[in-house]
Order: sequence, then structure tokens, then C-alpha cells
Amino acid sequence: MFETSVAMNTSVTSAGAGSLGSLPEPLVEVVAEAGVLAGQPLHEVERLVILETLKQQSFNRTKTAKVLQIGIRTLQRKLKQYGTTPMNGDLQLIS
Repeated sequence: MFETSVAMNTSVTSAGAGSLGSLPEPLVEVVAEAGVLAGQPLHEVERLVILETLKQQSFNRTKTAKVLQIGIRTLQRKLKQYGTTPMNGDLQLIS
């Protein structure tokens, strides 16, 4: 039974499921820390991933959208929704 479960896990991993290889490079670190995000609402996890990626891309929204594989307008809408805007290398709250 143990051998069967090991064989099944090996085949799932080698098939790519459970692997971080399919994610964009900057997201691998974020997802690797998923234990910290477990149990959080999905919209909060999405917000944290977007804001962390924005920081990693030196607050360049075009590059951030490309890394996240979303449109620039989607990114802009989400930043507006979060009430944040990148200003001078830091995130500022919009009043």
C-alpha cells in the first residue's frame, strides 16, 4: 500500500501537478510561502500577491501585469479597488 501511494505521488509530481514550474518566476517565492496564506480569503491572497509582485517589479505596473499574466487595466482596476497607488517606490493609500 505504501509503495502504491509513493508511486502515485511520484507520478502526480512528475506530471506537473503540485509543481511550481508552471508559475512565472517572481510568483514562485510568494507561492512557496503559501503556508502563511492558507486559511486567508482568496481576495486577500490575491491582493497580497499583486502588491508583492508590484514591489518586486520596482512598481512598474506594465511589468507587473505581464508577470501576473493579467491585463494592465485589470491591474489598475484592482489597485484602485485596494485603495493603493505606487508613488515614489512605495505604496500609498488613496484618500
